Amino acid sequence: MKIFNGKELDITLGSFQEADNLFKAVCRALKGNKIDLPDSLKSDLSTGQLSGILDMLLSVISDDEIESCIFECAKRCGIGPTHEKINIEYFEKEENRQEYIPVMLEIAKANLFPFMTGITSSLGAPDIQKIMSTLQKSK
Repeated sequence: MKIFNGKELDITLGSFQEADNLFKAVCRALKGNKIDLPDSLKSDLSTGQLSGILDMLLSVISDDEIESCIFECAKRCGIGPTHEKINIEYFEKEENRQEYIPVMLEIAKANLFPFMTGITSSLGAPDIQKIMSTLQKSK
């Protein structure tokens, strides 16, 4: 898949243990987050949803354990024409830092998707499963 600047990102899933560690870290970071709407915003769901989603996103992005787990999953991935390894050293280069969030997000999505498919199908939530499948195909 290509990221925003045209570089090719080659994602190979991490091991089951690496992906499971990431999944559990994300679950721990998101535990207790919910989208609560104040009475004044109940008619404006997009504002309330945006606030809740932003809180959840910040919980995930700021979690050191999640970052560590994504880097573990990234060991098998490469970027660019030389299939450069994706690790902390890669992002030390100033010109690569703009790629940090998009690259790490794509690696996380690829490794979390199989778990999400299992959860949604177990809960009998085909609409969520269809959304997750669409997200996976967009890579």
